[in-house]
Amino acid sequence: STDTVAVLTLITPDKFRVLNAVLFGEGVVNDAVTILLYQAVNKQIQESEVEQINDAKSHGEKVPQEVSIGPREVGLMFAEFFQLSSCSILLGALLGLLCSYMLKVFNLNYDPIKECIVVLMFAYLSYLAAEQVSLSGIISMFSCGLFLAHYAYWNMSRKSRLGTTLAVESISGISQSFLYIYMGLS
Repeated sequence: STDTVAVLTLITPDKFRVLNAVLFGEGVVNDAVTILLYQAVNKQIQESEVEQINDAKSHGEKVPQEVSIGPREVGLMFAEFFQLSSCSILLGALLGLLCSYMLKVFNLNYDPIKECIVVLMFAYLSYLAAEQVSLSGIISMFSCGLFLAHYAYWNMSRKSRLGTTLAVESISGISQSFLYIYMGLS
């Protein structure tokens, strides 16, 4: 993710809006896909290992030292990957839509700070909920953010939109600075 962060600091959204969006999306999705693939492969290897050990013990054979992965296991890995991906996207989308609906129905326009907090907390909630059920928090938060930007943003007051944008940009700037300092020190 540091390669994307480095490039995005040079390509500002003010001058290169589309290129910035494409690079940001690629960086986020690339890392998340790698994590999901790792989870799917790791789960399948563990299940295959347990299955092979149980088979060997039940037949009185020596326990194998290596796990063999065949076409069946590879297919199960891809199925697990697509299940994790689609469920993560769906969870983020549902929470993004729920937040958008709540902002429209409850009309918090009288208090821009509450509107900003609701949006930020729903984005974080999508991450936490996904991680709690062993899905991808990154993908869930990314899809939630897409729905929040498309729907919730327009259900907020003008002050809330400005405040939320400033809050997210501030958090982003602080996170980037921390990342550069951390990478520079290690």
